[in-house]
Amino acid sequence: MDVVVTIDGEREPMFNQREIDHMVDVVVLYDNAMLVRNLSLILSLAIVLMLGVMYRKKALRLLARGIQNASVVFGVILAFLATYALVDFYGFWTQFHHVFFTNDLWLLDPNTDNLILMVPGEFFFALVFRIVGGFVAALIVVNVLAFFAQRKKESV
Repeated sequence: MDVVVTIDGEREPMFNQREIDHMVDVVVLYDNAMLVRNLSLILSLAIVLMLGVMYRKKALRLLARGIQNASVVFGVILAFLATYALVDFYGFWTQFHHVFFTNDLWLLDPNTDNLILMVPGEFFFALVFRIVGGFVAALIVVNVLAFFAQRKKESV
């Protein structure tokens, strides 16, 4: 974020300290999200292995049923959040920042902060719904796999 630009013949930093500090917070948030994702994957694999060892022949059916039940809960939460974001994106985005940031550095002023001019609200709206779309696609894939896994075990 150490970018220098020329404005009206004067060289100056593109971003002020508040913007830089907020982006540091964003990087920490992203890194923490990736850590949660990776730990969740490891935990999921451990659960699959545990089910396989403990329940052998019933493991696939138990896993499929668990995936379907968890998907219902996760789907309801996702639908609620997506509806909130669609109905009142500003409120959703503000609440997101209150939950995930411990300071007010995210409150940027378009009169003094270039970052907010470079990354307008439409960008964040699209980003949120791209993430929601990814979760929906993942839910569909794992539920289709769970459905066929359950059918396969029932027909055996």
